[in-house]
Amino acid sequence: MVNLKRYNGLRMVRKIPVAGFMLLILLLVLTTTTATATTVSVGSADIKEGGSATVSVSIENAATEISCATIVLSYDSAIARVTGVSNGDFDKLVYNADDAQGQTTLVVYQTGASGLPGTIKIGDVTLAGINAGTTSLVPKIVTLKDNEGNPISADVASGTFTVRSAGGSGGNGGGSSGGGSTPTPSPTPTPSTTPLTSPSSTATPSSVPATASPSPSGPAESGFITVHIDDVRAGKGDEVTVPIMISGVSGEGLSSARITLTYDPDVVNVLSAESSDFDEFVENIEKGQVRMIGFQTGLEGLTGDVTFAQLHLKAVGKDGRTSALGLEVQELVDNLGTLLTEQNDYAVAAGSLTVGGAGEPEPSEPLSPLIFVIGIVGLLAVIIISSWFLLLQKRRRR
Repeated sequence: MVNLKRYNGLRMVRKIPVAGFMLLILLLVLTTTTATATTVSVGSADIKEGGSATVSVSIENAATEISCATIVLSYDSAIARVTGVSNGDFDKLVYNADDAQGQTTLVVYQTGASGLPGTIKIGDVTLAGINAGTTSLVPKIVTLKDNEGNPISADVASGTFTVRSAGGSGGNGGGSSGGGSTPTPSPTPTPSTTPLTSPSSTATPSSVPATASPSPSGPAESGFITVHIDDVRAGKGDEVTVPIMISGVSGEGLSSARITLTYDPDVVNVLSAESSDFDEFVENIEKGQVRMIGFQTGLEGLTGDVTFAQLHLKAVGKDGRTSALGLEVQELVDNLGTLLTEQNDYAVAAGSLTVGGAGEPEPSEPLSPLIFVIGIVGLLAVIIISSWFLLLQKRRRR
């Protein structure tokens, strides 16, 4: 007879090495996956109240080339304020600091055909310590795409920003408490990058003069780029959509564009800016201006007539008033990374919005008192001359 206990024991002994081997393989897979996971991380800093420091926002362990990213950094604005962003690895870096909401949006992208792999610095964010306390620096991934324009999944790792009381004994008064941060004891430097919006959005921009509203003189020459917006008319309270166009793009195509629209907020309101031909489009609407940036995430640039943005406008001024729709082109970059704005290979044609229904006649000017007096005197003169002429005829008949 077969000894069943011995047989089962041998089976168990044979299974133990197999189970151990499978467990080892599983642990190796999990360890490898964790070690190579793409992560958007934020550094930490520890300073005294009234000081400032920089923390790095980075993409770590990017297995494929990254072409663009949009990251929103959140924090407690009662403790920290963002005063600048600079020193990123991408070709272009723009940011929008909205300290009232405790958020700063970072937009980075490549202007050429190649993306960036591995560990990539999005930028060094300079923070000022406003009041004592500790706030988390939490990144949120809005966009993260590879060279083909495909979205990339990634984890996030938050940092901390600690501000210690200037009279307290704790802290080191400007040191860092985490990787990727550099203390800045001196006053905040001017950022080398261009903000998508100015850090202070409370200032009211000056009104755009209604006289500065040239219209496009005609179609652009072949191979010459024109940035333009049309003249429009809308009744008070009505809404209208008008595009900002970049026409005549040829050659390697357009990789990115950064344009600011200016307008008179007493005449027109900008409700939205959207529907761009670019793969990615970011806008910031302020009172009197709209800052916009569009860029490609893939290898192909845009050619032909490119819709930069569709503006949704509302007429709010009195009938007959006009606001110029001014265009300031900060940047046009082709697919080779060439700055067309530096070569002056473009022209700009602004537009305007006039309040009043389409086809309405222009209001007539009231008669001046002088014209009225002249009319009365003329009528009296005609009557006197006619009476004198009739009297003369009667005398001749006698």
